[in-house]
Amino acid sequence: MPYSTICAVGFFICLYFPLGLNPTPSCAGYQFLMILVCELFSLTPGQMISALTPNSFFAALLNPFIITTFVLFCGVTILKPNLPKFWRTWLYKLDPFTRLIGGMVVMELHGAKVTCDPHEYNNFPIPDGQTCGGYAAKFMETVPGYIRDLNATGSCNYCAYSVGDEFFSPL
Repeated sequence: MPYSTICAVGFFICLYFPLGLNPTPSCAGYQFLMILVCELFSLTPGQMISALTPNSFFAALLNPFIITTFVLFCGVTILKPNLPKFWRTWLYKLDPFTRLIGGMVVMELHGAKVTCDPHEYNNFPIPDGQTCGGYAAKFMETVPGYIRDLNATGSCNYCAYSVGDEFFSPL
């Protein structure tokens, strides 16, 4: 337990602060708690594998396979809708890293204002004599995001997200 706590503190410091994530105590504390719980949980499968294998050599061979499977199917490298049905129905829900990544992403992106860079906008042409606001009004009622300039003519610049919540809501 002390070793896991030290590892969680080291991992948190190396992960959280260099990336410039939200420094408020409630957000940083929650993120640290998620990392600590995941670190402590990670011991459980390792001990289970050690108990089920005949010696430490086989445990050392099997443990990375189990952890890698959890990492692959947590919804980051392969999104849930793209997972084969067999894995999606049980492993995705069982995977502890799904909860870790989900909790960390939601905490960090909740309420975060999104501003697209110029190359990130989706451009589409509009008919002559219309503005972006008038032409895309019905479209904007059904989708998240924003249009850069509602009074623009010729073409519209559409950003798919205006707040971080819009990014993770379909996930």
